[in-house]
Amino acid sequence: MRKRRILLGRGLAALTLLASLAAVLATGSPASAAETTVTIHKKVCSTDVSLSQIFQKCHIAANSQSGINFNIAGRNVTTNASGVTATVVPTGQIRVRETSPLTDGGQYIYCSTTNRKPKRVLFNDTRVGGSIFLRIRAGEHVVCDWYNLVRPVPQGITLNIHAFECPANTRGDYFTACHNRAHAKEGVAFQGDAGGGFVAGTINAQGRLTLALSTVATGRVSVQVEEEVAALTKDGAFVFCSSAGNHGKGDILGGVTVYNGVINIGVQDGTTVTCDWFNLTP
Repeated sequence: MRKRRILLGRGLAALTLLASLAAVLATGSPASAAETTVTIHKKVCSTDVSLSQIFQKCHIAANSQSGINFNIAGRNVTTNASGVTATVVPTGQIRVRETSPLTDGGQYIYCSTTNRKPKRVLFNDTRVGGSIFLRIRAGEHVVCDWYNLVRPVPQGITLNIHAFECPANTRGDYFTACHNRAHAKEGVAFQGDAGGGFVAGTINAQGRLTLALSTVATGRVSVQVEEEVAALTKDGAFVFCSSAGNHGKGDILGGVTVYNGVINIGVQDGTTVTCDWFNLTP
């Protein structure tokens, strides 16, 4: 009879622990104030985001990562659809480790207590390898904001060139007078480079050419555009470049006259640029 009572008591304790763990996982918070717990909020963030802005910009539902495996104090857990996982832990020093998947930019991890004042910050640093140690006191509820940092992939530049011939003494603006098929510089070669090497092409019958330029970095990049020497005129070329949705406004490069057939502009990686290029004739 005594043995049966002992077994029954152990069974109830195990069921209580399982119920506590289920409540922690379901709510992301401890089932009891007396328990000692660790909760992970798993997010992904670009390495372009500064650490001072990472919570505001990346601690959002869209950046949550589900199905990510962790080992917390020897217990294997997995993040849910909201990017949350949690478990009851022993007091003292414990290890928290992300087991998959790791990212090329490492991790930024911020762990603090949430149920006691003053708040105690247990970890606030970057890591490569996905493993940290925390020293936890009895009854503390610790939340770790765990960001996997991903290096952004360069997107490249889409360069549209609209090339036309226009008399230098044109009254009014060149765009209105000459931006049409009758003035198209069909067959003229251009090339462009945004860091990934020159790409060349020729103007079609409508006076247009599109070049897909590779970039090797994100952020602001320099783009060089060149017209073939054979097409240059002594009066030069009048050029202006605009961003998508602003064709003809010259918001990237205002109207300039170039005589060597070369321009350089600075734009953000991923930008679509349209350069209107009017070769001026006597």
